[in-house]
Amino acid sequence: MFRSGTITRSGGIFSAIAKQSKLINIKPVNRITFTFDPFNKRSTEVRKFLFQYSSARVKATNVNCKYRTNIVCDGSPPEVVFELTKPSGEKENLRVLCENLTLLELLQLTNKHIAQYIVKPEETSKLPVTKASKGAKLQQRR
Repeated sequence: MFRSGTITRSGGIFSAIAKQSKLINIKPVNRITFTFDPFNKRSTEVRKFLFQYSSARVKATNVNCKYRTNIVCDGSPPEVVFELTKPSGEKENLRVLCENLTLLELLQLTNKHIAQYIVKPEETSKLPVTKASKGAKLQQRR
């Protein structure tokens, strides 16, 4: 069997996590509450998630966002609660149960849901200035 072409490979899990972590934007988030039991085997992913969200680049997207970490010892599943502000001004809570999710799935899920609340500024059209338009402006001034 003859095959032609190239075989492309993905960059792997680490490049996918890096890509998702670059997309994190917490502008519409007022407060993030991380709750986990450190003795629970499934809490490692939420701790990695906390590390991603506590980076300086992510905090710079919303300096008024408050972080809260609840460490419990009751065997409860890990969860993250985002307090969001909609563009209309209403408040909404996004509760993510993290027990069976990987770090990549958590990042993809939260980026998808939080991105819909980000208000994009309206673009103003800027026309490129050419030599012909500069000459026309000079003639109008005279």
